[in-house]
Amino acid sequence: MGRDKARLPFRGRTLLEHQISRCAPPGATVLLAIGDRDDRPGEGVGRRLLADRLSGVGPLAGLEVLRAEAEAPILVVVPCDMPNLDRAELERLVADLRAGGADLARFASAGVVQPLPVALAADCGPRLSAALESGHRKLLGWEDGLRSLAIEPSRPEILRNLNTAEDFAAAGGDPADVDGGARGC
Repeated sequence: MGRDKARLPFRGRTLLEHQISRCAPPGATVLLAIGDRDDRPGEGVGRRLLADRLSGVGPLAGLEVLRAEAEAPILVVVPCDMPNLDRAELERLVADLRAGGADLARFASAGVVQPLPVALAADCGPRLSAALESGHRKLLGWEDGLRSLAIEPSRPEILRNLNTAEDFAAAGGDPADVDGGARGC
């Protein structure tokens, strides 16, 4: 979209603030993977900004640092550009992970597994690190050997993300805030 999606004004706050308010449980510590950025999006009370352990290697490095730093036995990772996602849907993802005895859980829509959001058990940390060390960079395909499950979302629109100015406007954002090409999140 030409600028950092996390900082886009959206419904009276930034897109990142919108996502945190819809998805984070009250009182939770929010961990934000910031890659190797110099700026500090989302910095504030109750938030920890985490730089990737391996710089410049893609989104899997963010997932790895989040899992390594999370103290909870289950980590839920959410992108900032899915404004229809909500806490209830994420709680369902975690409940299914627990009930199924899985290491990770994701949503699948029409049979297509989505990379995010994802719920990860603590046991996933070593596999994430090994995948990065072996050259894997994508959010899908690193989890060989882990018990994973994919569930259908209760509503398909929760997985709609904002990749274009048109997507942003359709979700209730002001298209004047977007100036072409996607970046961030």
